[in-house]
Amino acid sequence: MLTPDSKSAVTTLLNWRCTEDSCTQADTKVSGLKVQVQLPFAATKLHSSTHGDITPSPCPSSAKTCDGATHVVCFEIDLVYADFVTLSS
Repeated sequence: MLTPDSKSAVTTLLNWRCTEDSCTQADTKVSGLKVQVQLPFAATKLHSSTHGDITPSPCPSSAKTCDGATHVVCFEIDLVYADFVTLSS
């Protein structure tokens, strides 16, 4: 989701790896999930609702923008069930 002024956004991460009631956190956790987000602004601040501030990681050389996006930001995160990551300039 992009704010009306196009200077910040939030992305929702959902882990559907294990959907049974008997699943534990250990069954579900994805360590080091690599995320690539295309944005119409250069994101300099990234904040996870579960991990706090996170640092962008280098994007692969194949990372390209499309559909009106002008910037790409990449990061890695450990994902158990769900998270919201706020990206801002």
